[in-house]
Amino acid sequence: MSIKDATIEELGVEFATKVHNEFVQTRADQIMMGEDLTRRINGVANQVKSLNGTVQKLDARVGRLETAVDQLDTKVDQLDAAVNRLDTKVDQLDTKVNRLDTKVDQLDAKVDQLDAAVDRLDAKVECLEVKVDAGFDKVDGQISSLQKGQMEMMNILIAIQRKLDVN
Repeated sequence: MSIKDATIEELGVEFATKVHNEFVQTRADQIMMGEDLTRRINGVANQVKSLNGTVQKLDARVGRLETAVDQLDTKVDQLDAAVNRLDTKVDQLDTKVNRLDTKVDQLDAKVDQLDAAVDRLDAKVECLEVKVDAGFDKVDGQISSLQKGQMEMMNILIAIQRKLDVN
């Protein structure tokens, strides 16, 4: 129907029908959008629930990790204390080794002095050996001479004894 042919009443009814249809369509669109929004909200809620479960699991894991880290921290502190004690003992041992090294050096010097004294005594002993050997050679010669003299005397005594036996 054209606007010229229609009456105001018909135009009013048509206008009211169009407005009503528009309101109905708008209401239907609002309901659809509400349903879509509800689905989205429900989806977000489900994701939030899922994420909440994941967060709780991660929170539990973080708690376990914190406990493990605390235990490791305690062990590290214990190891650090043990290392410090060992460091102190190593320093003490180093001091003792240095003292022993000094004593060994002193003993080494004394041994060198004793070695020099032994060398001097050895030289004196060699000189004495030479003198003793010379003395023994001289005594051997004198003993040999004495034995020859004794043999000669013995021969003379034997000869005298024979002469006495013969007479």
